[in-house]
Amino acid sequence: MKIRHIRIERFRGIRELEWRVGGAFVCLVGPGDSTKTTNFDAFEFALSALWNILFDDSDFYDADTGAPIVITVTVGKPV
Repeated sequence: MKIRHIRIERFRGIRELEWRVGGAFVCLVGPGDSTKTTNFDAFEFALSALWNILFDDSDFYDADTGAPIVITVTVGKPV
């Protein structure tokens, strides 16, 4: 399984992210508080086998619970 595309909206510090993953190996590098861990948490939630994942107000971008969190991950076969 290979992650092909990721879309995250209104999750923690990420207002909107669209990422087409092109390489076979990906490394996220950046300073503290640049949403590296938030990205991995979003991937984990989207690919989790759990049916009921609990979110709280701090998981919503700017704590705006009126707009939904969207996490979409497209996977495919490795090439």
